[in-house]
Amino acid sequence: MSLLARTSPAKHAALPKQISDVIGLSDQLMALLNSETEALRKGNSAPLTENEAQKSRLMALYQREFGALRTVPDIARTLNPHVRDALSKATARLQSALKEQSQLIARRKHVTEGIIQAVAKSVASKRQGASPYQRPIGAQGAPRLPARAATAITLNAVY
Repeated sequence: MSLLARTSPAKHAALPKQISDVIGLSDQLMALLNSETEALRKGNSAPLTENEAQKSRLMALYQREFGALRTVPDIARTLNPHVRDALSKATARLQSALKEQSQLIARRKHVTEGIIQAVAKSVASKRQGASPYQRPIGAQGAPRLPARAATAITLNAVY
């Protein structure tokens, strides 16, 4: 028995094997993406890295099986409407789960970048303030050197 046959849910048994395999893989991927998305909503991004190997394996299998379906001549015309509808719905659900997770990750990235920029601006403003131990500009003919501009990378520098 192939890996796909073992991972395909029994509810798709009435469909042709290749189609049920693709739908089964789609359902597994969607369940994994939904669990990761729920964890992200709770502020936990650990499952993204924990599930990376499993998600990569499932995606590779899904791409291979879906690609094999595409090589069948006139598959869209030859499938009965029930099978075609089941495959379309499974694909739409998977695409929706991927889109939702991508949007959530993009929002978290935007917030994180905003925090980093705010910290960099704060550090820059503190560096540019006059220190009581610095000579004023022009004292004894030596101008004070301007403070270095802070960036996200210079925040990690050790002074």
